[in-house]
Amino acid sequence: MGKNKGFLGRLFGYKKNEGGGCCNTEIVANLDCESEGKHCGVNDMANTDIAESADSNGKMIIKVVGTGCSKCNRLYENVEQAVQGLGIECEILKVTEMMEIAATGIMQTPGLIINNKIVSSGKVPGVDELMEIIRK
Repeated sequence: MGKNKGFLGRLFGYKKNEGGGCCNTEIVANLDCESEGKHCGVNDMANTDIAESADSNGKMIIKVVGTGCSKCNRLYENVEQAVQGLGIECEILKVTEMMEIAATGIMQTPGLIINNKIVSSGKVPGVDELMEIIRK
């Protein structure tokens, strides 16, 4: 019948972008999957830790979403430098588990979420660009 996609491929589907590499994989929701008689709700984040947008102190939470490849690591480093440059206090988290990545709504990694809002996907913004994004 077609190519064997493995568990996650069957659950979410996948589409390989040109260029290869781990961060060129796009997650595609598979709405044929059912859980307890309803759709899986891949983008339903209400019951996950990802849904929390700010800690109890109201401090900004920045999430770097990706599998841990060099692009994802570079984005994390750029975020750290941008935060230091702005002199703000925030929590920077890495989201690396495939199920958590899918739950964020990021369709192409690396991705960046600030206070539960996707602000970048599929690229590695530079430090100056990140400083502008964080200021908003």
